[in-house]
Amino acid sequence: MADVNRYWQDFSEQSETEATNRILVRVQGGTTVEMGDFIFFDDTDGLRLNGTSTKTNTGFPVSYLRPSATLETNKGYIEGRFLGVAMEGKDGQSNGVTVNLSVATKGIFKYPLRPARNVFPGYYAGPSGTTTGSDISSQAVQIATTAAHSYGYFAERKVHALEALVYIKTLLGDGMLS
Repeated sequence: MADVNRYWQDFSEQSETEATNRILVRVQGGTTVEMGDFIFFDDTDGLRLNGTSTKTNTGFPVSYLRPSATLETNKGYIEGRFLGVAMEGKDGQSNGVTVNLSVATKGIFKYPLRPARNVFPGYYAGPSGTTTGSDISSQAVQIATTAAHSYGYFAERKVHALEALVYIKTLLGDGMLS
């Protein structure tokens, strides 16, 4: 996916920065992040590289979250690690320097829905991915069955939706609360 500003204007009197409660997250050199990526906190050994990584206490796009060979198991690792949505991108040069990126911890964002479904406000919006490669997409959602495996909640009713608005909730707080 290309860099996409997925923030949806909420028409409040707050600026975009205030409405999204941005924080700075350290991202290691060699890691590619695109604007709009879901970001997780790498706080445990084995969360990346098919379970062989060492924790870095930095942020990564969720496409890097691959502790096991099954998509459903990988989705379970979102709980307690979802930091928010990248509001800027970074090229992953191999000799790159660790940088701080702006990450939104609350707000409403528009994401592709894979597969297309009927969604309703309050349904959980969770990680989407490929079952053949067990990879989680950094910029797509699907209906989730539990809050533990979700990024937040759908914010609109749509029939056969290809994209939908999502209130994000992160380990730093619930996007539905102001």
